[in-house]
Amino acid sequence: MSDAEREREFLAQTRRALDDSAAEIDPATRARLRAGRADALHRAKRKPLRWLPAASLATAAAAVALALALWRGNAPPLAQPAEDLTPLTADDDLDLYLDLDLYTWLEEDADAG
Repeated sequence: MSDAEREREFLAQTRRALDDSAAEIDPATRARLRAGRADALHRAKRKPLRWLPAASLATAAAAVALALALWRGNAPPLAQPAEDLTPLTADDDLDLYLDLDLYTWLEEDADAG
């Protein structure tokens, strides 16, 4: 059975289950549900989406700010500086880089004494 056939079968079973459960609703509840649906549809037709222009403006402003940041070069660097790759490319023993604090302390102590 293909994915499309499984999906059609699932939708058919779901539709049957919903229809069966809707048939069990008493007439008074069914009338209240119909009235609520009609009221919601009437309100949706009457009231425009007032937040849509504001959301569109905010999205456009964010896009412009991102474009300016990228254009002016304020974006974070995409690559690591070359000095960070030194331990990987050097012929030195890697243990040296694990004990850098010790070597720094020894150098400072030698400079002080």
